[in-house]
Amino acid sequence: MQKTIEELEKIAVKYDPSMLDQIKSAYEISFQDACKCAVIKNKEQKSLYISFRNQKKLYLSENLETPIEIEHANMLVKDLYPEKWEEVKANYNDPRTDKYIEQTKKNIGLLDIKHGWDSHLPKDQIEFGLDIWINLTGSGKVDCGKLEDGRWVAQFARRTDIDDYDICAMFFEKEPTKKMVLIANTVDQAETYFHIHTYKNANFTCWECGIKTHWLDVNNEEPGIIGKWGMLEEKYCGC
Repeated sequence: MQKTIEELEKIAVKYDPSMLDQIKSAYEISFQDACKCAVIKNKEQKSLYISFRNQKKLYLSENLETPIEIEHANMLVKDLYPEKWEEVKANYNDPRTDKYIEQTKKNIGLLDIKHGWDSHLPKDQIEFGLDIWINLTGSGKVDCGKLEDGRWVAQFARRTDIDDYDICAMFFEKEPTKKMVLIANTVDQAETYFHIHTYKNANFTCWECGIKTHWLDVNNEEPGIIGKWGMLEEKYCGC
């Protein structure tokens, strides 16, 4: 039976590069150049894709005598494929963007964002709804409520296909407002974009003046990340 995260936390050992041979023996591992990520398959051929930007905690336990806890998943990819990392690492390093996004999260008390099919806000804990977008499924609103651990959740669902959907749950330190949810949604868009396209796209050539500009240097009328992100999408520096 597969162990829960809580169980793994208690018994897992911290990862270090000397464990690479154990991991290679337990899993089928390959590298996909198209998405610049490692593909780790277990014995049932279920695949886990880990990119160079994945900094989430990872537990590996299948076919291992002792589970391994990897603080940041991309540490494993860098150790497995050091030559690949050397080729692309410049595209994954933009301290300005990282600092700006982290400060934006801190300003609104954003703790985490989760996507999937599971709800993180029980119906009996919904305290109010925010009218923000018109294409939501479920209640049609962004449902907000406070969890027993003190965190606030702003949650909504969108249809992603004719028979599929995505539930987005945003976790905050304080009661969310419409503005906070809009900012958090933009943070989510930016992180996803740079995760897929890397930081080489943090600089763009303005369609109007032809000057190459970093997305944080644009002359945006709307303040904050929402204004800057909109201009990056438009490839316009505000000249």
